[in-house]
Amino acid sequence: MSNPAQVTETAGSTAHVQLGVIPEDIRGRLATCHPATQAAFDKLVSYMAEMAPKKPITPETGARWQVQLYSVLTTLINKVPSEDFEAAFTVLLRTFLVNKDAVFHERYVYRFMESIPLTNEDDRHAFLYLLHLVKVIADPKGREVALRQVDLNKALKYGVTEVGRQRVFAYLNR
Repeated sequence: MSNPAQVTETAGSTAHVQLGVIPEDIRGRLATCHPATQAAFDKLVSYMAEMAPKKPITPETGARWQVQLYSVLTTLINKVPSEDFEAAFTVLLRTFLVNKDAVFHERYVYRFMESIPLTNEDDRHAFLYLLHLVKVIADPKGREVALRQVDLNKALKYGVTEVGRQRVFAYLNR
């Protein structure tokens, strides 16, 4: 019997999926994941709701939500249990792909960057690099080309543990 937490990625149409949510066809596969993994995705859903396009938001609140997104990215890469990583990273990438014209569009996802309360310059770089990396590799159809144009070592230099780097490299080389 296969592990229900394993997610098989497909490059099919996402037109049937409602924007602003984690795609339902793969969200259910997180049900067997560790509660910390599920909590990270709950935070991602909250981020998508609060940072939705055309939703009024103050710069202070928007900046706090950006820090929350950074926390979600680093948690999913660095801290989820190893047995959850492949499923979690696949769901993250698919969520970014499905919402690429909504909350994760460049016009919206980079809002309030000048106001984010990340005091360490390495954290600022880490957030921008991780966000860019996830955006460009989200589509499995263009991932191979995207990976030739991205410096993974630079993208994973800050904010990612050695274990996190190894996980991402292994995922992308599968």
